[in-house]
Amino acid sequence: MVQLKPSDKNHYTEIDCIRGICAILLLLHHYTKYIYDKNQWQDWYYVINEYGRYGVHFFFVISGFLIFMTLDKAKHPKDFIISRFSRLYPGYWVCILLTTLVVNSSPYYAFHTITLNQFLINLTMLQHWFLIEDIDGVYWTLAVELCFYLLIFLVFITKQQRHIERIGIIWMGIMLLNYYSAGLQILHSDQQPSNLNFYLPLLKNGTLFFGGILFYQLKKDPSQKRKYVLLLLTLVVHFIINKTEETMVIIFVYFILYLFLIDKLRFMRGKVSYFIGIISYSLYLLHQYIGYEVINFLNDHGITNIFLEILITGFLILILSTIVAFGVERPAMKFIRGKFFRE
Repeated sequence: MVQLKPSDKNHYTEIDCIRGICAILLLLHHYTKYIYDKNQWQDWYYVINEYGRYGVHFFFVISGFLIFMTLDKAKHPKDFIISRFSRLYPGYWVCILLTTLVVNSSPYYAFHTITLNQFLINLTMLQHWFLIEDIDGVYWTLAVELCFYLLIFLVFITKQQRHIERIGIIWMGIMLLNYYSAGLQILHSDQQPSNLNFYLPLLKNGTLFFGGILFYQLKKDPSQKRKYVLLLLTLVVHFIINKTEETMVIIFVYFILYLFLIDKLRFMRGKVSYFIGIISYSLYLLHQYIGYEVINFLNDHGITNIFLEILITGFLILILSTIVAFGVERPAMKFIRGKFFRE
């Protein structure tokens, strides 16, 4: 039976609901863009859904929040590794397999078929550094997440959690140094992916993860007012390194999380949004390329209304994501953690 109530009394239900909403926004963005790009025209609906791509940035902020919360619960480095492995890999492997089967068997897939080498390297989640193409377009964020996990793991094993503010400031300094050195063509190359941005993708979005950490600390202890100053600093650094529009969206993201801090998001605690939050990881990994092939199939069979295409495709992907989440992802996570967590 699907459990729709968090078992952990310290679980932040609103965060799961936000994560679910972000996953749906990304789904709408990708499907809308794909359909309109195929037809080579745009309208108001296309323009509105373009902002859905920033759901990824919200994910990054939430990741900073949740991963630092994980550190509070982890007693040993092994616990952190098991927690992240059990959360990421079992569901990811199934999603890779399903995506590979769909795109390699689809008569509508316009790109090259997925090779065995590409499939095996993608299983490691390290394909970015092996210069191997992602099997699905959304997998690019995994490299950013892994960089963050590695940094946080180093913080954990060196017992530097209490100095996370200082570490965050130093990291933002490195981000600025990297940004300005790129303008001077120092340590960077336009000829090949050998620059720091490629090998350390966290240099572009590190402010978002640090912002999530600060929000978690404020949730635990609202009296630490200096953290608001640091949040403002993350916005300034993000503005310098990234596009103005993106920073404006991040300000909105921070506003939503501020409402969460002051307990003004209770209205989001619905079963539907929470359920989508539960399956959001599988939904995120499955929705893009498989969804495109479903859209192609519908289009080929005379269903060309954009809203109907998105509705049918989204519904099918939700079903598939639910099966993966509750059939593989969550049971595997429970089994691995139950077997290997240290007491």
